[in-house]
Amino acid sequence: MHSNFRSVLLALALSSVVSIASAAPVAGPTPARALRLVLETQAMEIATIDEAHGVNQHDIKRHEWSVKRPAHPGMMDTTHIYYVTYSIDGAEAETWFVDLRQNIADADCEDETPCVIR
Repeated sequence: MHSNFRSVLLALALSSVVSIASAAPVAGPTPARALRLVLETQAMEIATIDEAHGVNQHDIKRHEWSVKRPAHPGMMDTTHIYYVTYSIDGAEAETWFVDLRQNIADADCEDETPCVIR
């Protein structure tokens, strides 16, 4: 009975988070939009990363996401380009190059060296 109650509460909490996330569109080139693009398009890769790091429903590891631009705007237009990094327990697990104009998130680019700057 107790585990069923916990399952119901967890399901309600997760559905609330999904509803809020899907109901809150993020406009313009923002860090939140870059993170959202990675979460929406790279879900299978994130699951594979989690599995490789032993992530499960009982883990107490710290999961962190960071978003940054590759360079300060000036010589080139970087307003639409970000790097999104996922770290588990302080160790970088993956970094994605994100181009919001092209709507792409790519993990095959080297950090600090954009794949494409338009």
